[in-house]
Amino acid sequence: DLDVEVEVVARDPVSALGDAAVRHHAEAIVVGSEHHSRLHKAIGTVTVELLAKSPVPVVVVPQTAHVATA
Repeated sequence: DLDVEVEVVARDPVSALGDAAVRHHAEAIVVGSEHHSRLHKAIGTVTVELLAKSPVPVVVVPQTAHVATA
């Protein structure tokens, strides 16, 4: 089973996700990833910062990922 909760906060996403992961005893954080321009990559993204600072493992799913169905 998968438990899902929605939470809306007005703060930076990296801190909010990390704090929520700790508060909810999460085993991991799963985020999607989009293709960005070279400039955006040079400046950094939320995903890169989350990978560096998250208190739990982070799984990054690329935009082109496909879900297998049975």
